[in-house]
Amino acid sequence: MHTVFKGWRRTAGVVLLVMACMMMVLWFRSRIVADLIGIPNGQRQTIIWSLDGKAYWFGCNAEGGDWFALTSRTLNKRLREGIDRQRAELSQKPAMEYHEWRVSYLPVAIGLTFFSAYLILWTPRKRVKQDA
Repeated sequence: MHTVFKGWRRTAGVVLLVMACMMMVLWFRSRIVADLIGIPNGQRQTIIWSLDGKAYWFGCNAEGGDWFALTSRTLNKRLREGIDRQRAELSQKPAMEYHEWRVSYLPVAIGLTFFSAYLILWTPRKRVKQDA
């Protein structure tokens, strides 16, 4: 068993495989539950939403003071409509300097899985000495 982690490639492959599993868990969870993290950052507010199989990263000017939030709610139609309405309102205010980035969990998990399989299963070829 101690030979499984021999070499940096296999160790990195196992770490990437664990990360891929975590991404799949987040993907499944985001289909059922909406998670929000709000982090104050000076005059800006950073908000991270996890819902519908994607992670949304919002940045905007803090309006009404800095706040820290960590919430989870079961997804339903009313909550989705409220989130879409709030995003639309923020994007319409030019003074908010609103920015949005979106990353889907599934392609990231698939990419990590393939790369970890490559690192775990690939064996380097033996070098052939050439006679001079």
